[in-house]
Amino acid sequence: MINNTPQESNKFLEEFTKEILINSIKPKPAGEEKEIDRFPEIENLINNPEIQAIECPGPDRFLIIKTNKISPINLSLSEEEIEGIIKRLAEQAGIEVKDLFDINLNEIRISGLLSKHAGSRFLIIKSLN
Repeated sequence: MINNTPQESNKFLEEFTKEILINSIKPKPAGEEKEIDRFPEIENLINNPEIQAIECPGPDRFLIIKTNKISPINLSLSEEEIEGIIKRLAEQAGIEVKDLFDINLNEIRISGLLSKHAGSRFLIIKSLN
């Protein structure tokens, strides 16, 4: 386990959040409406060893990450993006998701709700080995 000072962890999170935001702003080709794939950003968070959990509390709300403290980051997802991420993770696990779900995929657990009516949301918890 990496032991950083709180100042080092905060600086890391600020830099990481800045990088995510810069990479998420991609110009659309002229005359073409193209959906931005936000899955790589979530994968980056999942693969980051500093991050223990990622919470998406619903559409258009900032994601919350847990390291040695709980912090919102300046990244929010639309209903469609949340559904796409949930379906992609479920596909990787080889299951179909309906309504409430609980997915175990490698060393992560993904729980949440898939609902346009109530607003889809998820929680990703990485196992602490």
